[in-house]
Amino acid sequence: MSNFFNISVKPEIDAIKEAVDAILLDTAAIQPKLPTDYIMGSAVLTSKNADIDDIKVSTDRIPAFPAEQSVLNDVDSKLDTLYTKVELIRAITDALSAAPLTASANITEIVPTTVLFVASGSGFLTGISTVCSSDVASLCNITITIDGVALDIYIPSIQASTNDSSGSGLSCIMRFNTSLKVEANVTSEGATAHVAVAYTLE
Repeated sequence: MSNFFNISVKPEIDAIKEAVDAILLDTAAIQPKLPTDYIMGSAVLTSKNADIDDIKVSTDRIPAFPAEQSVLNDVDSKLDTLYTKVELIRAITDALSAAPLTASANITEIVPTTVLFVASGSGFLTGISTVCSSDVASLCNITITIDGVALDIYIPSIQASTNDSSGSGLSCIMRFNTSLKVEANVTSEGATAHVAVAYTLE
């Protein structure tokens, strides 16, 4: 008796062929969707590499996140400085809008004489004027002491040889936080100068 089996492989071949046909169909559907040198939905030809380069140029302009603590500390320090300056500007604005205070004295001595002394307080020195009131030519020396630090200023305009009441002034905005002292003296014996000081208090 013969042991012969007749096995047909045609169904398997047909199944493989159908699978290949399906793959080809899917590939054909995918191909039009792959990147081309045409802008989607347009007939304008472009280079995708060039587009990417242009995008990179733009993204390179975005600053990197400051990962270093020192950078963050530097930014914080600059913000503190900015805040301090804004507060100073506000204080100056308030001072200039306030009614000014004045002090004056006739100076005849060649040694410093006190015209104004604010022993405790804060505010702004806003101006000093000097007027010659004698026939003796002289300079006027103004000593301004702010928060314990002295600054000497010579005002040379009161050099009148006759009593013509000539004078000059100094306009300023000098802040003092704890104290203010203004002294004056003439540089010639027999000379007289009238010194006036304008200031504000906070």
